[in-house]
Amino acid sequence: MKIVQESVKKVASALASIPKLYAELKLRPSPSTVALSQELWIALGGSCPDKMCAFKAKSAYDGNKEVLFPELPYNMLLTFKEDSYSNGIALAEKSIEIIRKVGLVELDKIYRGFSYGSGKDITGFVDGTNNYDETLKQTGKLASIASDEGSIAQDVAAPHAQGSNVFVGIFEHDLKSFHTLSSRQKSRSIGRQYGIEKKTVGRDGRIENPRLAKDVSLQGHIFKGWGEMYRQSYPICEAGALGADSKQDLEKFFETVSETTPKDMLKLNLKKKGLFFVAFSHSLEQIDNALERMCGKWDKEQARDLLWSFTKCTGGAYFYAPSLPELEMVARVKPGSLYPIATDTVLLPKNLKKTAPPTINFKPCINCNGDEAFCLYEGSGVEECTACGQIYRILTQKDEKT
Repeated sequence: MKIVQESVKKVASALASIPKLYAELKLRPSPSTVALSQELWIALGGSCPDKMCAFKAKSAYDGNKEVLFPELPYNMLLTFKEDSYSNGIALAEKSIEIIRKVGLVELDKIYRGFSYGSGKDITGFVDGTNNYDETLKQTGKLASIASDEGSIAQDVAAPHAQGSNVFVGIFEHDLKSFHTLSSRQKSRSIGRQYGIEKKTVGRDGRIENPRLAKDVSLQGHIFKGWGEMYRQSYPICEAGALGADSKQDLEKFFETVSETTPKDMLKLNLKKKGLFFVAFSHSLEQIDNALERMCGKWDKEQARDLLWSFTKCTGGAYFYAPSLPELEMVARVKPGSLYPIATDTVLLPKNLKKTAPPTINFKPCINCNGDEAFCLYEGSGVEECTACGQIYRILTQKDEKT
């Protein structure tokens, strides 16, 4: 989606209402994401996590400077992961309706992912095998910004607690080139044994392609794309060449594709086929370093990831996915009027005294998920939520101008 008007105050309220769609549609809550570009999040009055930035195109380091990760021109990301295709479409359409009502954004692209081979990429490789399978808590540590990030006075939760840095990459596979590779070349491109599937040693017993023990290439994907992140991969393809236009046609089409063997994919004459890849991390640096390694950075020969032998990225982007309390807080606050103070600043010398404001002023607090009374710190330019202790910087007219 793209910003099409300067005023975006209503967008935050619209976005904050999207999670309520599950109850409205009588659906069981399932994994979903509301994420925004740095530009849009700041425009809404939000503050970005440490080192958050806009995505910039990344090129190969091997001398030809080929752009491997071009930029996607999107400012908003919504994802819905459902067991039923019809449920996913219903959530997407309702969300689009909500956003269009505010009249500020336009829909740019819908990618319809589908489940293939119980968690495989359409090449036949089992996907997501590097994700932890121990506990949800472990996944949370990888994906979400910790509550003690850059802890501040009184050890209160950080402003971005439970939010996440997000990368989206759209990949288009050349299946014809992939299937001309030998089994050895396919295995070396990823670093796992193609065509061999075993249960993991972990708790969930899921299927994986075992890591190569011999004949390993350090340019294989597992040696380039590693990092502290939680990965979600959605196989995608376009059915335009087959004339699947209605919802019923599309649902039947994806059922057919999901049951097709990797080699037989070529017979379907698909318009486009590939992967919608999403990574969530507590640190954007973890994701960025992985992408740089895929381009050849830090490699002695500046060799790129072997993945590029059969796929290309048509675009990548960074987003920030705020927690629900943070998103709702921004929706209730006038953009630019209240910011959590910087965590790298010495905030409260011991000689400062709390002072009750001249009038009781209730404001949204990021931690409390509600309006609370605030008190001032005399002579400090900061104020504190009396309910939880979260400290905020008082924005001045000078700040607003800068």
